[in-house]
Amino acid sequence: MENNIPKDENYTGEGRVNAPKNEDKPHKVEIEINKFQNLVKALNDPRMLAKIIMVTCIIVFLLFLGISLIAMMLKKFYPYNVISTNEYGATFIQNEDKDVIYWLFNSADLWANSGVEVKKGDIVTIHTSGAFHTAIHHLADDADSNRIQYNWMEADGGKPSKIPHDDKRAEYRIIPQYSHNTILMQVIPTKYFVGNIGEWWRNENRKDDSESFDDRVDGKSAHIYVIGMGRDNIEIQEDGYLCFAVNDIVLTQRNIKEMMKEVSIDSNECKDTGNLEMGNYPIPQDSIELTDLKSHIKEFEKEDNGLIRLINEAIKDTTKIKDNIAFKQEINKTVTELDYYYIHNYINAWYDDNVGSFLVAIERKK
Repeated sequence: MENNIPKDENYTGEGRVNAPKNEDKPHKVEIEINKFQNLVKALNDPRMLAKIIMVTCIIVFLLFLGISLIAMMLKKFYPYNVISTNEYGATFIQNEDKDVIYWLFNSADLWANSGVEVKKGDIVTIHTSGAFHTAIHHLADDADSNRIQYNWMEADGGKPSKIPHDDKRAEYRIIPQYSHNTILMQVIPTKYFVGNIGEWWRNENRKDDSESFDDRVDGKSAHIYVIGMGRDNIEIQEDGYLCFAVNDIVLTQRNIKEMMKEVSIDSNECKDTGNLEMGNYPIPQDSIELTDLKSHIKEFEKEDNGLIRLINEAIKDTTKIKDNIAFKQEINKTVTELDYYYIHNYINAWYDDNVGSFLVAIERKK
């Protein structure tokens, strides 16, 4: 089929045949990007680079300052606080600067644990408010007679009555040189609370159960702080828990032995007429109590053949105790309530009849 495309009159076809061959010299393609040309020039210029860094730092600083100012303004109107409580009923209000803790202290507790753990070097400020009565049975007597013989005590303490034997007894309080019934604080080491149920001072860490509580810790004099109505900026000297007590009499074995020296029993009146005027020994109700009393009388060489005979008879037949006036008189001629506390290791007897409480506010700096 014949090609119908018209031909150029000057086309000979030789140019295509005689055209130079360039296969051994490939073409070069150069692409020039101008989008970041100014930045590239600036990075290559030290002065311009220094200006860029300075401007960037200023922008970052201003941004950080602005965020900080906004955060401070928000904090002023919406302060950061975390509120929590512990198993001892203490309420913690925490922020960045300090902890404020509120806890209700029952005056009937001996070295009551607040559950507030502190470390050596902590700075705490403590304030208290409230009142308590040193003996609920005296309070009941005052109510019946409609007259005041025993006063309510505030946190700074004081003498509850003008009765002479109360002053003499008070010589045996925890810290005799501090005011009667003022609030005291002690930091008790953590180990005394481990695995213990009930009163911490009746735990297995004590070497001798007869000395299950003392105002000494690990054989050294305990660091006891006088709080009263309040005390500022206390520097804590040891690790442990903050524990509180009123400055009353703790009936340790050691204390009782000293107090017994003041006892003088009138055999005619069958009661203590000494300086302490201790009450009568509660009449035993079973053979176990009778056996304990018998052992105690022998230990303290208070043995009386007549009393021992009556005790032996009562051990065999406890019905002989009831309404036995002679038996009661013989007991009251020999022992007092101090002997009962000693036998039963009733350390906190003169705390159990306290009534009243104090709100303790503790501020701890971070």
